[in-house]
Amino acid sequence: MDVKYVVAKELQQNRAVRKECIRKLSGLPKGTLRAEKRNGKTYYRTRRDGKSVYVKSDDSKIISLLKERKRLETMVKVIDKNIEALQQVYDSYCPYSEAYIERLLPESYRRDAAGSKKIDGKYDSPEDWANARYRKKEWNQNYRIPGQVTLKGDRVRSKSELTIANMLYTMGIPYHYEEEVVLSGIKVAPDFVIYVKSKNRFVILEHFGRMFDPGYQSEYGSKVGLYISNGYMPGRDLFMTYDDKDGNLDTKQIEELIEMYLM
Repeated sequence: MDVKYVVAKELQQNRAVRKECIRKLSGLPKGTLRAEKRNGKTYYRTRRDGKSVYVKSDDSKIISLLKERKRLETMVKVIDKNIEALQQVYDSYCPYSEAYIERLLPESYRRDAAGSKKIDGKYDSPEDWANARYRKKEWNQNYRIPGQVTLKGDRVRSKSELTIANMLYTMGIPYHYEEEVVLSGIKVAPDFVIYVKSKNRFVILEHFGRMFDPGYQSEYGSKVGLYISNGYMPGRDLFMTYDDKDGNLDTKQIEELIEMYLM
């Protein structure tokens, strides 16, 4: 597994947990607890209005809530340290893959320097193409599932697409998300148009998530049929990934697909 992808995933998880802790803290009473033992029994004191007072024995709920506050505050401190450390790793770690090393070399030292040609007819490098502006599929304002932002900065429509996009980005794979193209007079926006450096060609990667939905299945069949009728052959020009029956994505399978066909 690519280190930067793993670190990015951990950063995302830590930030999500921190956000949930802060949400819970907002609903808890403020204050501190101090335990005192006398005659084998524990008594608690808390601070109210700047004064230290005993908590009544029948007020056990406030004790539980203040304990929960302290636990969550401690968790936030640990997570903050994790986020700082993970961000440093993400910012400083450099993969030693051939694709990454190739990008660091001066142009005259690159393997494809002799006789190289522009990407897509006008871009000097895959990175130039990946970062260029292009016509994206418009977002429906009534689309109720909130978009999520990838490491590259694209707003995507599902967690699985977010994962795939971040894997492509951290593994140095140039891509466009939902770039509009016209096939047989029909406007279509592939989830990912990918430039495969080793083959000097473009391929399409489509992710299908709601295969349990009959309407989605029909859309899937129509879209795949459109690609095939326009010469995009599965396994060569067109690659497809799926969520499992529980809506989860097999990241190991995605990693193997990228390493075998998309680098």
